[in-house]
Amino acid sequence: MLIESGVGGSTDDYPEQLRAYFASWPVPFADEAQARAFLSDKPITEAWIAGFERRPDGLWPRFDPDVMKSAIAPVAAEAAGPSGAA
Repeated sequence: MLIESGVGGSTDDYPEQLRAYFASWPVPFADEAQARAFLSDKPITEAWIAGFERRPDGLWPRFDPDVMKSAIAPVAAEAAGPSGAA
């Protein structure tokens, strides 16, 4: 499920920006407090935290940054229009 996206026809490489953002997360998060401190006080933060996998070593997202990039790439290409710039 895609929770958050910012594709709007930008000429920037949004799929790579999204991958880099998720890859920047310092996972595993030790606990929910650490996750909130990193993710900041936004409405989406609670959804992210609710979706984390709880493992013995901490909280992990249930997705891979490279898979997220691949999933959003066709959406970004469509949003960019016929020029193909996304």
